[in-house]
Amino acid sequence: MLVVGAVVGTAAVLVVRGVHDGPEPSQVDVAIRNYYSVLRDEGLTAATAISCPEVRELARGMGAGYVGVKQDVNIVKVDEVRIEGDVATAKVLWHITSPGVERSGEPESNLLRLELDRGTWRMCTLPE
Repeated sequence: MLVVGAVVGTAAVLVVRGVHDGPEPSQVDVAIRNYYSVLRDEGLTAATAISCPEVRELARGMGAGYVGVKQDVNIVKVDEVRIEGDVATAKVLWHITSPGVERSGEPESNLLRLELDRGTWRMCTLPE
């Protein structure tokens, strides 16, 4: 009985440590805010340059009309950050405006996915 208790206790410690040993959720929050700051200030080309490879590939296929596209993104809140290994998801509440599209009154919610690449969180969700 004592051995079983020790094994269960050790497993519980490993699970808890696994959750906390990885990058902090605040790093994911910073990466999201940085990505959308770049998208707003420098445009889609610059934002995709700091994205994960699959987003860069998709953006390449979007054509020249999207090269300088900028979006005004006002992030209200980054919430529900989940980190599993090198993948993170986060729920973001924001106001987002694209050229020619009026901002709605209520903030919108979106689930974003990021991947950890050589110590840097990279956006893996294309801008809307």
